[in-house]
Amino acid sequence: MTFDADPLLEGIGKTLGPMIVVRPHMVGDRMVDGEVVWLTPVAASRFALRAGGLISEAYGPDIANMPATLAVESALRSPGVNVVLGPFQSDLLGETARYDVSAVTHLDLVVVKFLDRTEAHRERLLTEASQQQLRDMLDGLEAGVVLLTPHFEDDVITDAEIVWANAASHRLWTDQNGLLPGTRVTAVYFDQVEWLDAANRAWAGESVTRVLPAAPGTAIWSAATEVLSRVGDSLLEFTHDRSKDQQLLGQLAEADHRFGALLDDLPLTVFVGEFGKDDLTFVSPNATKLLGLAPHRMRRISDLLALVHPDDRPSLDAMGDWIGGGRAEYASDWRIIRPDGRELIGAFQAVRRTGPTGVEGFIALVSDVTESRRLLEQMEAGERLQAMGRAAGSIAHDFNNLLMIVSGHLDRALQLAPQAVAPLTTAAKAAARASNLAQNMLAFARGRPGAPRQVHLHEFVTRFEPIIKGTLSPATTYLNCVPDDLPPVFADITHLEQVLLNLVTNARDAIQPNGTVTVSAALADTAVCHLPDDLIEAGPFVAIIVTDDGNGIPSSIQRRVWEPYFSSKQQTREHGTGLGLSTVHGIVHQYGGHVHLESAPGKGTRITCYLPVGQFFDPSI
Repeated sequence: MTFDADPLLEGIGKTLGPMIVVRPHMVGDRMVDGEVVWLTPVAASRFALRAGGLISEAYGPDIANMPATLAVESALRSPGVNVVLGPFQSDLLGETARYDVSAVTHLDLVVVKFLDRTEAHRERLLTEASQQQLRDMLDGLEAGVVLLTPHFEDDVITDAEIVWANAASHRLWTDQNGLLPGTRVTAVYFDQVEWLDAANRAWAGESVTRVLPAAPGTAIWSAATEVLSRVGDSLLEFTHDRSKDQQLLGQLAEADHRFGALLDDLPLTVFVGEFGKDDLTFVSPNATKLLGLAPHRMRRISDLLALVHPDDRPSLDAMGDWIGGGRAEYASDWRIIRPDGRELIGAFQAVRRTGPTGVEGFIALVSDVTESRRLLEQMEAGERLQAMGRAAGSIAHDFNNLLMIVSGHLDRALQLAPQAVAPLTTAAKAAARASNLAQNMLAFARGRPGAPRQVHLHEFVTRFEPIIKGTLSPATTYLNCVPDDLPPVFADITHLEQVLLNLVTNARDAIQPNGTVTVSAALADTAVCHLPDDLIEAGPFVAIIVTDDGNGIPSSIQRRVWEPYFSSKQQTREHGTGLGLSTVHGIVHQYGGHVHLESAPGKGTRITCYLPVGQFFDPSI
């Protein structure tokens, strides 16, 4: 029985589609003809070729530019590599076909396969038509739409390239060519830093909405809203011209139904109500974020006034006078205590309004001004520190000169009147204390280091220990917990003595006679400062820590303890001048250090002084 291969080959041919096996006739690296060794039936019917025949029989001798010829030549130049060329177009049986040609060499033969791409081409044309329809639709929008490809450095967006922008986007800006494809954001956007921050948030999955003020000469709008979101590997930016909305804000009394859309993006919370009624007629959606209350708990005026700090509630009477009076506006600042315990300062402004029905009411705007008030207090505190420092320097200078005269005459009197040794000695000690006070005032006022050196804290504190113990009661427990393996610090020893003595003295005055004072130290990678805006450079730091188990300091005055002449202690002849911590603050900051206080009533106080680590260590210190 003989095997008939034709049915098998025909079945393979139907599966493989148009395919021919060619033995090329070459002249140099050019194919001048080729013998068709084998081909599939569909190839025979479509290309008029026959097995055993030549390609030139079907197409004539000029076959140099045929797709099959080009594929064979490419395959011969890359033996064993499947080469794909195309797309090509042909008109067969009255219709246009699109196809690719692949070829691969095998010994002296080349297998050529024709890949039909007609349907894929049609789908691509349909996709392009759909995309064009989408572009036409987006071009018809009033909002600007921009598609961008982000550029990254270390997974952070540092720029973006514009892929496409609709017609409205070009109209929104004075430079209508600024949004052409290929343009970089950093080259044309007027707020690149803010935009990149919003882009990185959007890339992380957040839908970011920004209110844009118009930079002079860049836009045709006075205000706009920008929405950035991530779409696959691209960023989509919508820009809405909000200029008309700004005009509508002045007509809120006649357009209550538009409040939500207009006010949602403003950094203000709006409340609308009527005089004589507890129920509010409108509360802007961002009230929940400001007050921390669920929407159903902000329907009445009484719900909101219940959040006002008890100490500020007497000022609510003034609002009652405004309601009953004839003034058009009312303004006040109230401390607000949210349900989560957070306290903020709310700036409240209200104006009278008359509704369409003639009912009198109000529109109230509330904004969180906590941060701005804090910055203002810090600025005022800094000005007080500077003024007090100048005054302290002037007074201390004259006071020190007078003390020199008093001390000299006391020494002379001790020599001339031995019988008055006790009272004169007391006076001399008082003069010495006054001189020390004057030196503290001068150190605070001058604001410059003395003679800094490399100081090893373990040796310094151990050597200074007798003076520390001399300031404490015999019943007080003193603990020296300074390790001996810390790197040195760079400071003036006299200044360090002043810092440590002031901190220990404050601890002594805060504890019971049988209390505990601890001096410790540790290496810290970074520092913490009582000034929130103080620039903290990279460490390491050596932290000098003085801890007591005394009464503690109330949180209400903790920010003031660093001010000159402010004291939480009773001012007597023995203590309470108010210069101790201000002197510590001035000295530590002179050396690039920072000071931090931790305290609570009944739980003691912990003061940490961070000093930069010195570069070298002198064992003789």
